[in-house]
Amino acid sequence: MLKVEDKTNTFAITVAPTWRGLTLKLRQGVKNVTDCANSLYQDLLGRFAAQQGKAESEPFWNPYLTKWVVPVVFPSGCRSIPCEWLEMLLN
Repeated sequence: MLKVEDKTNTFAITVAPTWRGLTLKLRQGVKNVTDCANSLYQDLLGRFAAQQGKAESEPFWNPYLTKWVVPVVFPSGCRSIPCEWLEMLLN
């Protein structure tokens, strides 16, 4: 639910999930990965580079990585992946 306010009205808009069910894969060659996240990116790339996954839910904030992440179900397991490390595939 998204609450929108202007000077004269307040109203709510129901927003449908936009990530759930998207077919995703890891982007190759992501630049500017911070030191703390670089080993995670390299590990994920080694395990899931050729795999496609499905977004399980909407993104959420990860304070440790200071990034928005989305749970992605790959054939070999589910992982929370930073959004900017993913690309969408057309079905």
